[in-house]
Amino acid sequence: MGCGLRKLEDPDDSSPGKIFSTLKRPQVETKTEFAYEYVLLDFTLQASSNPEVIKINSILDIVTKVENYYLKGYIVGAIHPVIQPVGQRKHLPASYLYRVVLLRLKLSPKNSAAPS
Repeated sequence: MGCGLRKLEDPDDSSPGKIFSTLKRPQVETKTEFAYEYVLLDFTLQASSNPEVIKINSILDIVTKVENYYLKGYIVGAIHPVIQPVGQRKHLPASYLYRVVLLRLKLSPKNSAAPS
């Protein structure tokens, strides 16, 4: 016998539509016939020892730094300013880090075939 309540189940984080599963993939699928491909780029106004972070002199420099992605069909979806400590306890409390989210629409494989 039981109390009639449903058992608690562990959520499946790998199912489509769950935020945790989409953050692990460079392509986000939707329930429609389209998928979005995205790229994350990090920029900083100060010097960084991380080679993946791109040094810029001004926020306006981001436009020229993402130009190659524009030519590939990407658009800027968002620019997130983030304050994050840099280095080993520097005297400066924080430096500015900007994360740019670039995305482009990607057709599903069944739609990319030519109609016959």
